[in-house]
Amino acid sequence: MERARREGGIDIRGNGARPDEPAEPQPERQIMARMLILIVALTAAASSTASAQYRGSEAEQAACRRDAVHFCRGISDDRQVESCLVAHRHQVSARCRHVLQSHGH
Repeated sequence: MERARREGGIDIRGNGARPDEPAEPQPERQIMARMLILIVALTAAASSTASAQYRGSEAEQAACRRDAVHFCRGISDDRQVESCLVAHRHQVSARCRHVLQSHGH
């Protein structure tokens, strides 16, 4: 209480409350926090959907599975496996080469 008198009722906590009053929740910050959480959640959902689409169909995966195991052993990231197969496109099976060509490689 004494401090509040010395400060003259100036907001020293930066939250709009006077020093002798309890701080109230700030609706703007709560809204912004909720929006940020929503944006992060939507971004994560979109990226997981994009990753699922990126993998190709079951038939495409089956066409390149043996080549991926042979040439790209130890690589687990789908994009890196695709890059590996593209790097070995002259050595992969005809079926896998056809899949790569259909994806513009």
